[in-house]
Amino acid sequence: METLIKVSKVMILAGAFALAACSKHDDTVSPNTGTDSTSGMTTPGSTTSPSTTPAPMDSSSSPSSDMNSSAPASSDSYSSSSSSSSSGGSSDSLSDTDKTFVRVAAQESLAIVEGAQMAASRATTMTMKSYAQTVAEDHTRADRELMAFAANNGIALPDRPTPDQQATLDRLSTLNGRSFDALFAQEIGIKTHEEAIALFEHVAREGRDPEIKTFAETTLPILRQNLAEAMTIVPRQTV
Repeated sequence: METLIKVSKVMILAGAFALAACSKHDDTVSPNTGTDSTSGMTTPGSTTSPSTTPAPMDSSSSPSSDMNSSAPASSDSYSSSSSSSSSGGSSDSLSDTDKTFVRVAAQESLAIVEGAQMAASRATTMTMKSYAQTVAEDHTRADRELMAFAANNGIALPDRPTPDQQATLDRLSTLNGRSFDALFAQEIGIKTHEEAIALFEHVAREGRDPEIKTFAETTLPILRQNLAEAMTIVPRQTV
């Protein structure tokens, strides 16, 4: 009986030593452990990591705001600046051909209108007077268009005929009768109209401004009609 009790004590001590050894072994296990999310127990082989929830993005540094700040100007703003820079009001935008035409045409009209007005009262025939009146009216209308264009484009127009044109007008003022009729028909009706037609034909071909070209093209038939009538009234002759 005593022997049995001794054996039991030995077995109890042996179990205690074994349990202690196991407990020590667990304490020295590798720290690579984790916690079970459902039970709170640590399980071997699992790892834990800190929370990495991303911080909210600052709207001031977002790609869309950068794109908006660096986007090119809109076409509307470009169109506005282009239209404002292309506004008229200056002769600088006209070619030399157009500006010269306006000045020369206006000066020729001054001479033609003055000579025609003189003939309308001093010519010896009603045919010549009627022709002179028509010429004066045609060129007065054309003068108004030239003056309006010149004013809109800053072109200074001459206020008197050229010296040669004035010399012809001065000579007309000294004549009467058939001599007057012949000189008026030849110098104003024919010569000056031939020069005007050549000028208008040139700008109709070579002019740059659309308004000037249209004016020249629509006036040319009137000038040609004036020339044709002058040639039928009095034949060319030396006066």
